[in-house]
Amino acid sequence: MVRSTNERYEYLTAQRDDVQHAKSELENIVASITTEMTEIFVREFARIDEYFGKTFEEMFGGGKASLILEDKSAPLECGIEIRVQPPGKQVKTITLLSGGEKVKAQMMRLLMEDVTVLLLDEPSNDIDLATLELLEKLIREWEHIVVFISHDETLIENTANMVIHIEQIVRKTKSRYTVAKLPYRTYVEERLQNFERQEQKAQSDRREKALRDEKYRKVYQSVQNALNNCSRQAPSVAKNLKDKMHTVKAMNRRFEKEDARMTEMPEQEEAIYFQLG
Repeated sequence: MVRSTNERYEYLTAQRDDVQHAKSELENIVASITTEMTEIFVREFARIDEYFGKTFEEMFGGGKASLILEDKSAPLECGIEIRVQPPGKQVKTITLLSGGEKVKAQMMRLLMEDVTVLLLDEPSNDIDLATLELLEKLIREWEHIVVFISHDETLIENTANMVIHIEQIVRKTKSRYTVAKLPYRTYVEERLQNFERQEQKAQSDRREKALRDEKYRKVYQSVQNALNNCSRQAPSVAKNLKDKMHTVKAMNRRFEKEDARMTEMPEQEEAIYFQLG
């Protein structure tokens, strides 16, 4: 019994020593990894901070900005404070920037990230002229794809090299889109020219239709009157008139098919006008 208890004690002691040894090794590994992670983070943080400052100066035309660790003794756990100083202004946190300054800060963030597509919704709204010029420069010089929605024709004209024009026509009951791989001003000019040509052709078709319909009406009435006045004593004449009326009606069916293919009047999205006061 004593021997069995000693063996049991020695076995459990050995198991405990193995666990403590494994724990010690794991703690050493975690400490080593943490040290390496801290070194990498601090090194890359310094590099990002330097790039952040340079990008800020470029976007704001001067000033300075920095990223600050809230607790340098615990860089992996602490927060990061962003301090900026636009030209001619006091140092402030990024949350206290004006609307235009926040737009610039957002553009800075885009430049610092590895993105290949930018999706912008009315990007020129509520920004000053300097920020607008910076936005146009960013769009023009972006190496990848920029897709933006805008009613700002100046922005579109200064930046876009392809236009996707979405419209609501027929009193906003029908949607239509046009894709043109053209600068905006060229697209507008060609669109206007195409509309003018289409309108001229549509008006010409309608004038020709009016003349044709008037001739057809006269021919139809002439044949119909002749049929109405035809005597029963002249069956051969009546037969010829009926054949002629059949031909006239067949001609009308052909005209209806031609009318279905007639050039349509150009449709444009209608502007909404209103008056205050």
